[in-house]
Amino acid sequence: MIKHNILFIGLDTHKTFTEVAFIEDQRGAKSIHLGEVLSNKAVQALRRLRLLVTAITRQIIAYIWAISREVVLPVVDVKLRLARMPA
Repeated sequence: MIKHNILFIGLDTHKTFTEVAFIEDQRGAKSIHLGEVLSNKAVQALRRLRLLVTAITRQIIAYIWAISREVVLPVVDVKLRLARMPA
């Protein structure tokens, strides 16, 4: 005689993620929550956000680099600077 085991799987779908849980077909069995899986729309939104942040960061770095090339700092005399510092 073959004993069949039944396993119920629950998928709670949301717009941005899907929750996954399962429970065995036995008296007193407790459901086990496996976690959340991001939906395809959420993954695409995160990718777009990362691309946007990367593009903004590159623009800021280019702007700072252009400014830093124009700034001229005077040569600092270390001995004179140290003499001005309080003891």
